[in-house]
Amino acid sequence: MIAFFATLLRFFLQAFRSKRNILIENALLKKENEILLRKMGKKKVHFGFDDKLLLVVLNRAADIKRQLTLVKPETLLYWQRTVIKRFWTFEHAPAKRGRKPVDTEVKNLILSMKNDNVLCEKRSAGQFSADWQESGSEDSG
Repeated sequence: MIAFFATLLRFFLQAFRSKRNILIENALLKKENEILLRKMGKKKVHFGFDDKLLLVVLNRAADIKRQLTLVKPETLLYWQRTVIKRFWTFEHAPAKRGRKPVDTEVKNLILSMKNDNVLCEKRSAGQFSADWQESGSEDSG
């Protein structure tokens, strides 16, 4: 008789839960179902980083530790501490210094354009300014 009233009370309280809690519990059940489907044919359940992260976020949004069936609440709290630790002690990859190297095709193209350019050859020989002055005097006169 007591079990009947307890079940009736649980059913009554379920009717007044917030939409947010229902959505969070639905997301938890979907994730657990996805993990179990991935496990089929294997002996052990493997949790990827994205699985752990979603469960940690759901736990932060609403206390889901009592509703978990695949892991112990202590495991979830350990994952949560690990995620926070990884966030605050983010280790960068070794920095690559300097400019990125130019492809050899681009280098060859630039060198061929330089070699084909007549004005560039004259300028490098110091004759560009003299030619410019000569051409300017011919146009005016």
